[in-house]
Amino acid sequence: MKSATTLRDNLSAFIIIIFPSLFILGTALLNIFTLTFVLLNIDRLFFFLKNKSEKLILFSFFFFVIYCFFVSLFAIDVESSIRRSLSFFLKGMFFFTLWSFSYLEFNHKKFIKYLMISVFLLNTFVLIDTTIQFFFGRDLFNFEAHRYRLSGPFNDEYIVGSFLYKFSLLSIPSILILFKKKTFFVIFYIAYSFTIVMLSGERASLLLFSFGLFISLFFIDKVFLKKYLKYFIIFLILVLLTLMSVFKTENIKLSKMTDVSYLDNIRSEITEKKLTKEITNLNYRVFWIFDRLVVQTSDDIKSFQHSSYFILYESALKTWKNNKYFGVGLKNFRIFCQNIKLESNKNNYPKCSTHPHNYVLEILAELGLIGLLLFLIFIYTLTSRIFLSVKINKSNYKFLLHTLSIILITIMFPLIPTGSFFSSFNTSFFWYFLSLLFYINGLSEKKN
Repeated sequence: MKSATTLRDNLSAFIIIIFPSLFILGTALLNIFTLTFVLLNIDRLFFFLKNKSEKLILFSFFFFVIYCFFVSLFAIDVESSIRRSLSFFLKGMFFFTLWSFSYLEFNHKKFIKYLMISVFLLNTFVLIDTTIQFFFGRDLFNFEAHRYRLSGPFNDEYIVGSFLYKFSLLSIPSILILFKKKTFFVIFYIAYSFTIVMLSGERASLLLFSFGLFISLFFIDKVFLKKYLKYFIIFLILVLLTLMSVFKTENIKLSKMTDVSYLDNIRSEITEKKLTKEITNLNYRVFWIFDRLVVQTSDDIKSFQHSSYFILYESALKTWKNNKYFGVGLKNFRIFCQNIKLESNKNNYPKCSTHPHNYVLEILAELGLIGLLLFLIFIYTLTSRIFLSVKINKSNYKFLLHTLSIILITIMFPLIPTGSFFSSFNTSFFWYFLSLLFYINGLSEKKN
């Protein structure tokens, strides 16, 4: 009996250790291993749900999920809505079962060490693979880069920046736990990760990474902060010098980049040079990244009301106004939005997509006001529990807890375009980091 329990614990630990790699291997394996972990540990829920706050979190989650299933019954595409509700339920059960894992008699210290090694090695591999793709146009798997977007090992899905900013932040406590000479290594790793996220062309990921790093400054000591700021300034100078070098080599005038006709000519010229191999891959990539991050972003901000994002937001709001209380059901915005009429769409941007590109609008459109209220109650039960616990926590994993909290804040940040919160890939990020946060916190609570 003891050997069977040990085998179950070791298999469960193995799944969590390799879990970050499943984001690369695909949604199917991600779901299979999530289900396996839940089935291995489902019985343990009954042993750790002892106090009021734990039960409150569980009940608020179940109320929300039951509501999702209820709304699905009235959706246009009932099957898709129910499948997405099931997926969300499965990820939630993953959270509760991993949280309960912290209450077991188990070598947690060794497990966390292996987990941190896994995170650090995998993130480093993705960094190197994406770097190769930037310089040579193709990565180790022969996946090709877009002119201003990198995919790394994710093939034709441009989500490498989203993956890297989250796991690069988690790699910081990994380095602090695993290595002795930490200061320079941490600063170098942050700068390297920041560079690759920037070169990935994912503007939201770059902004959220910057936001996460800014928050983390409040949790480091003053000596490290001074060194961090010094090296970061050096890093910014190197980026600026690289940009100036590329622009000078390609005879690009920065002062005229706001001129539409000049910009169009430069874009055509750079593209032609690439076809005739008159431009290095480095210069080609740097130009398009600058164009993406600075020029296009500036244009989007200036004319946001005429952007593709604004059209989707407006479409989502119109969808919600037609179904204010209950919404149209998960994964049904893509269907309902086809009947929406918009008067402000002068640029003829698509009024429909798989999701509205904003978590709050997605919940409103697909689950209505009641769904948003139930979701916020669930989030409140989580944050109230973790805020109090992290505040009084004095364990060796306090910085790890802070880092996981920062990652979750960036994931849930509502003021920029986002992926679909309920898609299997995106919601797995949320549940994975939330699960680790409550697992580590559970261990810390036992010590306090």
